[in-house]
Amino acid sequence: MARSTVRPHSETTRGTPVRSQLRTFLRTSDGVTIDAVYDPGAVVYDASRTPAAHPVFVVAHGFTGAVDRPHVRRVARAFTRHGAVVTFSFRGHGASGGRSTVGDREVLDLAAAVRWARELGHARVGTVGFSMG
Repeated sequence: MARSTVRPHSETTRGTPVRSQLRTFLRTSDGVTIDAVYDPGAVVYDASRTPAAHPVFVVAHGFTGAVDRPHVRRVARAFTRHGAVVTFSFRGHGASGGRSTVGDREVLDLAAAVRWARELGHARVGTVGFSMG
């Protein structure tokens, strides 16, 4: 028989301070503004260590997706158990500027997201993409 237990948030974070999401617009090398969200993944953070000690996952959605789509948020939430997460909307999607090139110039959007992850202090960056991403 399976059992589930509901625990207060304070028990599941083990005293680690909860760090809030950051949302911003990034600029790609060709000048397009990209909507992006950073979730530091509170469970993995030890306040005595810098972000460089923790991995960050950059999640790239598929065609017609966006940073706020439920499936993208679910994937991001799953990865926060293992590290920080950067999600973003490709050009022409969500609140990002520009027009979609169906994968041709979107590599510049991904590069901007990876650059932001590194600027936030992460040394280990992994990318995860779906379909066009």
